[in-house]
Amino acid sequence: MYVSLSPGTVANGAKAKVGNLASSASLTTLVFDGGFDPVAVRAQVGDSLEVIVTDAAGAPVFQARYAVAARRPPVMVRSDPSRGRTDVSLNASIVVVFSEPIASTALTATSIRLLSGSSVVPGSLRFADGSNLVAVFTPSALLAPATDYRLEVTQEVRDLDGDALEEPVTVDFTTGTAEPSPVASVTVEPAAVTLLVGQFVQLAVTVRDVGGNLDLSTTVIWASSNPGVALVSATTGVVTGLAPGSATITATSGGQSGAAAIEVQALPTLTAVSAGGPFTCGLSVGGAAYCWGYNADGNLGTGTTTYRIPMPVSVVGGITFAHLSAGDTHTCALTPSGTAYCWGSNGVGQLGSPIQPCSEGGLCSATPQPVAGGLTFTSISAGANHTCGVTSNSVLYCWGYNAYGQLGDGTTQDRAVPVAVVGGVEFSFVSAGFTHSCGLTPTFRAYCWGSNREGEIGDGTTIDRPTAVPVAGGLAFVALAAGLEQTCGLTPSGVAYCWGSNGYGALGAPARDTCGLEGRDPCNRVPVAVVGGLIFSTVSTRFGHVCGVTTSGLAYCWGLGRDGQLGTGTTGSSLVPIPVSGGLTFTSISAGSGHTCGRATGGAVYCWGDNSNGQLGDGTLFGSWVPLKVVGQQ
Repeated sequence: MYVSLSPGTVANGAKAKVGNLASSASLTTLVFDGGFDPVAVRAQVGDSLEVIVTDAAGAPVFQARYAVAARRPPVMVRSDPSRGRTDVSLNASIVVVFSEPIASTALTATSIRLLSGSSVVPGSLRFADGSNLVAVFTPSALLAPATDYRLEVTQEVRDLDGDALEEPVTVDFTTGTAEPSPVASVTVEPAAVTLLVGQFVQLAVTVRDVGGNLDLSTTVIWASSNPGVALVSATTGVVTGLAPGSATITATSGGQSGAAAIEVQALPTLTAVSAGGPFTCGLSVGGAAYCWGYNADGNLGTGTTTYRIPMPVSVVGGITFAHLSAGDTHTCALTPSGTAYCWGSNGVGQLGSPIQPCSEGGLCSATPQPVAGGLTFTSISAGANHTCGVTSNSVLYCWGYNAYGQLGDGTTQDRAVPVAVVGGVEFSFVSAGFTHSCGLTPTFRAYCWGSNREGEIGDGTTIDRPTAVPVAGGLAFVALAAGLEQTCGLTPSGVAYCWGSNGYGALGAPARDTCGLEGRDPCNRVPVAVVGGLIFSTVSTRFGHVCGVTTSGLAYCWGLGRDGQLGTGTTGSSLVPIPVSGGLTFTSISAGSGHTCGRATGGAVYCWGDNSNGQLGDGTLFGSWVPLKVVGQQ
């Protein structure tokens, strides 16, 4: 299925996102002259396609939805020269762009022709490349100067189904007077590009005449050697990756050509995903780490501090990881042998190793750095500005910000290297929250420490705890998730319990207590079962919302929803678990600061919610209230 937008539709448009609302698949392309040439989207009859156009500042300026029909007549999207243009080059080729592939047999001397008065201009007619979307008419000789011409595109043009052009089209234009100089060279930049499936790149072309002068008047026609892999706009040079493989993109002008090599790759299957602050990270089957979103502090581990990258990029270093955790400002991961690495912001020591100032002036590392101390970990968790990990001998260490005692070492002193949680308790798992931390013992008992203003420690008080204290109630837990001011856990039978702040309904149950500095905030100081009777296999929380996956694979979320992070199709918050829209089933889910990501049963990763920094990974900065497939996956 091809989607296009005629020139002039959105005068101030800069980028367009085309998405299939049925499958959540999407791609992004550039807008030229208020429209864009056809791009391929996987769709079937009955699907609903959505086009969103944004201006240069990223603000939406156009939105439309279209139902995929069984058949639709082709239309002419645009021509070059365009209607009414003057001063057209005498050596111009005429380009006609159609909305869908045209049958080869329909390209004849009478279906598309050029007239000067009543005389037919002799020339050759061909497709620009194998996509059959663009027809090119090349006159046999130079056009006459200062002369009116008429392009006629008739209803003899038919698509692959035999449907005729919706209506005949005529385009009048006038040539200039300047004699063109012969073209000597055509150069395409960049000469080589690697794209993910669904990504696009704008290629640039430089045309020079025999005198070495820059030639801006000669027609340039772009073509792809493999349009099923990389589709190029015939007149703009925008290339979109469609499927894994290689293609050569050729720009031709005045009989000379230049080319660029395009390699399109599919994102490897991600076995895990972790939604952090305004960024997200995932692990591939082979243990390679990929991240996307906010990157001003090196959060994505790419070796750069490019402000934001809205699509998956590889973490540098070639390190194989077995586990990964994205925090609010940094990410940490474990190798299969238990060595810990962290990257991103290190303003308060959360990376666990001394780091020099980064390009933004603060302390950070844009590449993975080994955590100091040579410890071997079995579990690691990145919180807001601190990190905790459990070693192979069941000792729990934390490092970073410690103003509320969240490191559990009995002090409130920040630590740039790991320090042991005091108390002699053996742990098997840890979850670092905003300003508190929680851990599980090998006997499934929960302990928490740090800030307790909202009852997030779960010991029945609102007293901060700089050392680990047992969660009240004596429940056994097999999973814990520490968030902003709330904590949730799963019992062996899959019942979810939450405690702490109930702002926006983050606990998924009525508040029985009051907390906060003035004692007015609704909260639960001890674990209370989430309402609804759902049986969960996993639960995750971070910044005011909670999500879980039931044993049947259905995703539910509750709490704060103002950015669409609940995935329900609205921005409403919810006091109780409500199902995520889209009918997907999931194997895992991860709640971020204002977004959520999950791995679907089929292996694809989807994200939803805030996308102002590209943390949804769909190649755009558009937020979504329903799950969107991360770009690059097949």
